[in-house]
Order: sequence, then structure tokens, then C-alpha cells
Amino acid sequence: HRRDRSAQILAALEAGPATVAALTEAIYTDTPAALRGAAARNVFAHLVEMTSQNAVKPEGALSPSARF
Repeated sequence: HRRDRSAQILAALEAGPATVAALTEAIYTDTPAALRGAAARNVFAHLVEMTSQNAVKPEGALSPSARF
């Protein structure tokens, strides 16, 4: 499941740089609004790991508001 989510993030980023919020909206289409905060934290956790693996790079400082 984790690899699938990372693959979804990379696929979404192929369209161009995006924020955690935009990625969450694109990936978690069936998730209720009440759970979107948790989903966004999950996306950011993936992006932190992917940044450490040099798979993605934030524009500026690594933060939940950065574009990747």
C-alpha cells in the first residue's frame, strides 16, 4: 500500500509541481472531508521520505506548505 501511495504521488507530480493540499485532493478523491487532514499528513510523510531518497525535491524549505 505504501509503495502504491508513493507511486500515486509521483504520478500526480508528473503534471507539474504541487502542494500537499493539491496532492491530497488529487489522490484521496473518495476520502470524506473529515479525514482529509489525516490524509494530508500521510501525503506529507510520504514526501518527506521521498525527499530523503531524492525521488522528489521541495521548492524551498521542506514543509507541509512547500511545492514539490
